[in-house]
Order: sequence, then structure tokens, then C-alpha cells
Amino acid sequence: MSYYNTTNLTGEHLKEATEKCLSQDKRILAFFAKKNKSYSPFEIQKGCLPHAPITSVRRSLTNLTSDGLLIKTIEKNIGNYGRPNYKWRAK
Repeated sequence: MSYYNTTNLTGEHLKEATEKCLSQDKRILAFFAKKNKSYSPFEIQKGCLPHAPITSVRRSLTNLTSDGLLIKTIEKNIGNYGRPNYKWRAK
């Protein structure tokens, strides 16, 4: 699970951002553990990270998929911006 330090944070700021990222990843994993179905990023945001930007949800999905903990399905639904969004499920 990774924080992408694109703004070159250092010290305490980097530590806080990394911890927040890991917390979001853990919350998303817990969300999937309680439910046995697939979800789009916007459904995940609504269900467990309502105050997080959608980009943070997508970052977590990428990390958790790369770590082999989630699977990106071929299912899609229409997201908040009227575009199709893939859905993920627990592995």
C-alpha cells in the first residue's frame, strides 16, 4: 500500500499523508470484508469514505488491486459524472 508523494512532502507532513493513505486502504478492505458484492469507486466513497476525494478512493483501489487483495471486474455502472466506472470485489 503506497502513498504517491507527487507534491514532495517531507518530515511530519509526509508521515501524516502516508498514515492517512494506509487508513483509507484499511477502511476500504473492511468495507469489502463485510459485503460480498462488487462496487464502483463512487459506491465505495459513499459507503465508507464520504469525505475523501474520489481520487483517494481510486488510489486505494489501485494499490489494493496491485497487492492482490481486490479484483477489478468487467462490471460497470454509471458514476457521478455520467461515465461508466468499473467495479471491484474482494479476492
